[in-house]
This record gives sequence, structure tokens and C-alpha cells, in this order.
Amino acid sequence: MNPILECRGLSKQYTSGCYALNNLNLSLERGQIIGLLGPNGSGKTTFIKLINDLLTPTSGQILIDGKLPGVETKAMVSYLPERTHLDQTMKIKDLIKYFSDSVSVNGLPNLFTSSIISRHLKCFPSEGSVNLPSVKCVSKSIIFP
Repeated sequence: MNPILECRGLSKQYTSGCYALNNLNLSLERGQIIGLLGPNGSGKTTFIKLINDLLTPTSGQILIDGKLPGVETKAMVSYLPERTHLDQTMKIKDLIKYFSDSVSVNGLPNLFTSSIISRHLKCFPSEGSVNLPSVKCVSKSIIFP
């Protein structure tokens, strides 16, 4: 049986020349629970983003259940950032379109059909800007229609 996560010679060097990860070798079996500990800038978030295929390694390889990170592994691994990086000037309809586009690009089923989008947009003023209560309402209504 494949390890659930395996890294071989994994490195990530940023354009500044700084290495966030340098030649990491790691193998985690199914059922293991781990924690990533280290000071700011030690590569924890970079590692998580590499596992989620949000960054490309400079060298080395990551395997998730024997597969390279991609569409197939997104069902096993996810990433919820600590802070949102959405443009606070976006309108609700832009936010829904943004997530609709990103879901389609990643090859996952597109749950954002025009009828669902229209139904959810009725909850908000047509020119409403994105704010935390709006995002929570949109996410809850899409998850639990």
C-alpha cells in the first residue's frame, strides 16, 4: 500500500533566492496524525500549498496516495487559508463567478449553475460588496441549498 503522503527531495526556492523547503524527504502512512511546527518563515504554509498543488516545487516530488498533486488528489487534501485574499471591492455576483470559474478550472463538478447563482443573488443588494456576513451566507446557501 502506498504512503498517504510522500516527499522525495522536495525543495521550494523563491525568486529572492530564499529556500522555504530544501531537500525534504518525508513518508507518512495512513492513519498518522502530524503537526507542522516551526517559526514564521520556516516553510509550513509553503509545504501545505505544495501538497495542494497551489505552488510548484523547484525540485523533487510529492506523491499523495501514489499520485502527483492534481485533480485526483483534491478529494483527499484541502487547504483553508487563515486569511481571505479576496478583493474587498468585489460584488457578490463577482465573488460567485470567481468561485464558479475556479471550480471549473480545477476539473471539479460545477455546482454553480445559472439557476443556483440567480437564486442566491436575490439574497443581496445588486451592488452589495463582499463582506464576512455575505460570504458566510453565500457559502452556507451553496453548501446547504
